[in-house]
Amino acid sequence: MGGEMMSTRPKFMFDKFSIDEWQDYFGRMYGHRNRIATPTEVWSRMLEEIGELVQVARPPDLGGIQKALPDVFAWLLAFCDIRGISLKDAVGDRFARGCPYCGVSKNCSCIYFPDKALVQRRPEEFEGPLFETLRERPLGDWIEALDELYGVTNRSHPLVDIVSHLVESAGAVAKALRAKMPQEELEIRIANLFAWTVGVYTKYKSIGESHKPFVQLVLEKYTHCPKCRNSVCQCKPSVGTVFIGLVGEDMFDEKRGIAGAIQREGVYPEYANTISEDPSENYHVTILRHARDNDATVLILNHTVTPYLISLFYQSLLRGQPVRIFARTPCDRDPMLSSFLEEVSNADMLTEFRDNADLTRQLRRWLGAFPRLRA
Repeated sequence: MGGEMMSTRPKFMFDKFSIDEWQDYFGRMYGHRNRIATPTEVWSRMLEEIGELVQVARPPDLGGIQKALPDVFAWLLAFCDIRGISLKDAVGDRFARGCPYCGVSKNCSCIYFPDKALVQRRPEEFEGPLFETLRERPLGDWIEALDELYGVTNRSHPLVDIVSHLVESAGAVAKALRAKMPQEELEIRIANLFAWTVGVYTKYKSIGESHKPFVQLVLEKYTHCPKCRNSVCQCKPSVGTVFIGLVGEDMFDEKRGIAGAIQREGVYPEYANTISEDPSENYHVTILRHARDNDATVLILNHTVTPYLISLFYQSLLRGQPVRIFARTPCDRDPMLSSFLEEVSNADMLTEFRDNADLTRQLRRWLGAFPRLRA
């Protein structure tokens, strides 16, 4: 996919974006990368961003919050996108007629103790509508509506209390994923998390740290991808672990060549031939599952190749995972390997090496092109 440079859309147009339009916007920017991950993997990244928000929400310096909140919002939309959730509908349904616990449409005071809500009205008796009228309205209107509903209470509580409820909501989503709860339950928890995200912003703004609208905070960071500066992200994926499949008579020697590259590049390897069989599933499935759990796949070949390694290569390719074939030359190759390497070479995914020292150099060069995750 060709790179598209930073957006030339006038900034005032972003102010008019509905939640659906923001979800589409981030989908265009990062969707091609997010869709190769599982919902659980994306939510793990969401938890990372919430963890970073917790770190910067400690006094005395709270300036990092205005950089962390847009990341939380972006990954929330990414999760909704791959799970087929409309954040607009999830939040709109949850708060359609006010607080889902007590039923008031403004100045709710029950959210910190919803099980002790003094008013437990039936849905038809709610005061609304509140969000029902905002479905296609700009994001800023949703922020204002949640501020009207919960802002007074949030401003009266310490920032750490609001952040802790945000973390609790994120854990509730993770639990719903693990327990494979119905989509409707997941959407309720997503809506709660969005409300607590807005709560953090409301409190942050009230203590005088920033007077910028929420949309402006998002736009300042995400007019384009902040790393590659393209409106459709072209960043290379981070590689911290690599799955290695190899077949050959001098396998041990090639492992030495691999180790030289792995150690210097600081990448953790997992070798296919060291994986134990799982009695509950086909061994081929076990191999593919382990490969998926790594960031990249490498095949080191010399005389021959097995059908399951060929399948592993194409499965990694379909997932969008970085994958590369390294083949020893000169070498007496069997027909299956020769045919496979011809296909791989035509796709420009083949690197040939002469000996183990050359393998170390070539593998280091390939791994070195990918960024590492920073602690």
